Amino acid sequence: SILTANTSYTFRVRSICGAGDTSFWRVYNFSTPCNYISLPYSQDFELDSTSTSTTGSAFVNCWTRCTDANQYYYPYISSGSSYNHTPGGSKYMYWYATSSSSGYGSYTCLVMPDVDTSVYPINTLQVSFCAYQSSSTTPIIEVGVMTDPYDINTFEWVGTVSITNPTYRDFIVRLDSYTGNGTFVAIKGVVNNYWYAYMDDFKLEVAPDCPRVEGKS
Repeated sequence: SILTANTSYTFRVRSICGAGDTSFWRVYNFSTPCNYISLPYSQDFELDSTSTSTTGSAFVNCWTRCTDANQYYYPYISSGSSYNHTPGGSKYMYWYATSSSSGYGSYTCLVMPDVDTSVYPINTLQVSFCAYQSSSTTPIIEVGVMTDPYDINTFEWVGTVSITNPTYRDFIVRLDSYTGNGTFVAIKGVVNNYWYAYMDDFKLEVAPDCPRVEGKS
């Protein structure tokens, strides 16, 4: 039978050396990878579990948090109507970056699920999200593409966003300048002193022929 994508499985194995000569059963667990995402794709985190900065393995379903942190893991999904952007929702992504402690890591990169580039070439797409600054220092976000969601060295820069607004606004980055072979759209936080940001409502879609005028809230 065909296994289901993004599913955990358990199986048992034992050796049979002859009649009545068998080993004990060994139990193994594994998870199948996620399927390619369908476009347009959106993620508002409302169906994902909340976590904290110390629960390193908990994150958005089918997303990867690529980081070298070893104590505090940002961003994470939190809950509270005051910081949510989705109408009628309660969850959002809380991001904190600092260069003052090695426990936070020197980089954090959010990697979206895999794109089937034979159907949707990366340079025909755009990524967007809503965000606002919640610190006196400016959050700086780099948008790029990766070939390996677990290896930060495969991150190829496409654009940079500075989040200076005190309330939510949308940010859009077109990926039309990308020329590599990556299939994972990624968003990397630039660690410059420290900053806080709230983010919500991510989208990945085919870029329109006529781009939206930027600079408006």
